[in-house]
Amino acid sequence: MKIAVFGGSFNPIHLGHLCAAQQVLEKAKMHEIWFMPAYRNPLKPNYGISEKHRLQMITLAIRNMKNFKLSDFEVDKKILFTVESVRILKRKFPEHKFFWIIGSDLVNQLSKWDDINHLIKEIRFIIVPVLGDNMAKIKKNKYVRMNKSIILEDCLKTDLSSTEVREKIKLEKDFSNLIPDSVYGYIKKNKLYV
Repeated sequence: MKIAVFGGSFNPIHLGHLCAAQQVLEKAKMHEIWFMPAYRNPLKPNYGISEKHRLQMITLAIRNMKNFKLSDFEVDKKILFTVESVRILKRKFPEHKFFWIIGSDLVNQLSKWDDINHLIKEIRFIIVPVLGDNMAKIKKNKYVRMNKSIILEDCLKTDLSSTEVREKIKLEKDFSNLIPDSVYGYIKKNKLYV
């Protein structure tokens, strides 16, 4: 099967994540999308909530989506670096062909990723454009070119971020239109991000 792995903090998962995943599934003709929340992001030292909450919110958000799966692999194994995850996934599931989803807003950070020169040889990126990003510049990025990344240019673009959701919660503003209803209920019930 062709599987696109969607890594990230998902802190919290929001409608932009789900929209991006659905477009990757359809436009890049994947069989499944595996949501793989990061244990820790070396570029973001603290998530402010437990892994348990992040995993549960993803579970709620994708529970009715047939081709979406949750993988707690990085959290369970306490893996910090994408390249390590990719190597283990390829060893564990040699029957699958893996791809890695990234937003175009992350392309400029690729030089900071651990062992990026090996990572771009191990797995192809699927790049989802973020509203406002200069896609001509993204295409010229040396890692994108060397990786022969798949760029989904003709898709719905959003600039919605988890940071925006968290800020609205802190400011006690309505955020119900940014996340799935089930995740909204979970955040309210557990008093997250306040």
